[in-house]
Amino acid sequence: MKFSIEEKIITENKNIIKLKKYLLSSVDKLTKAGADLIILPCNTAHIFEFEIKKYSKAKFLSIIDATINIVKIKGFRKVALIATGQTIKSRIYQKKALKFGVNIIYPEAKDQKIINIIINNLLQQRVIKNLNELNNIIINLQSIGAEAIILGCSDLYQLINKENTEIPIIDSTKALIDETLKELTKR
Repeated sequence: MKFSIEEKIITENKNIIKLKKYLLSSVDKLTKAGADLIILPCNTAHIFEFEIKKYSKAKFLSIIDATINIVKIKGFRKVALIATGQTIKSRIYQKKALKFGVNIIYPEAKDQKIINIIINNLLQQRVIKNLNELNNIIINLQSIGAEAIILGCSDLYQLINKENTEIPIIDSTKALIDETLKELTKR
């Protein structure tokens, strides 16, 4: 059975070193094939961003940088992150956000477990029964000061109806797509 990158990260956390080798091998193949731009549409895999940049001569567009740039442009100072447990644990968003005076709020542990279940169900194409719980998590994050919500998992955009939420939603995947288009039109 083949797994997506995010599935490997979520379900095979103990094999994170294998994932790193897989990513670096893929980057190597791409650059040998002539790629001069690398994009990685997986937030969690960005825990290896430093290694990828160090390993490859190709320009690397970061989904995290693209997302934090939107946060900065919109002037948000306190945003919540909904993402995989590994992304949350790594604090990759916080490290970059602090440079711009932005604080990242994280879901409570019990809420993160629900988010992980939802993401796993999405990845395995199972029926999602936790949508009301996800909406409640967003409301809770807003009640503790979140000015916006970052969807820090490339699959979550499918579940959130931005028009039906009172709080601004920043889709990291869309941020990366927009950044990629800007880069490609400069060429």
